[in-house]
Amino acid sequence: TGLSADLMRIMSDERTADITILVGEDKVPVKAHKVILAARSEVLYAELFGGMKESTASTVEVPDANPLSFRQLV
Repeated sequence: TGLSADLMRIMSDERTADITILVGEDKVPVKAHKVILAARSEVLYAELFGGMKESTASTVEVPDANPLSFRQLV
């Protein structure tokens, strides 16, 4: 298989996720991969790898995001 297919397989497998994002007011849990989030958002890159408290957390809250839109990001 190709690299893109391999990445899609890994991204869809919650067992390989290394962070849970609690999204929106209802704190909808979204399993994700820190490196994918960092690649998709400079803000998340800074939070997850810039020495902020989120860089060592296994769960992060993003209360002002829409869960459906956030799933598109991951």
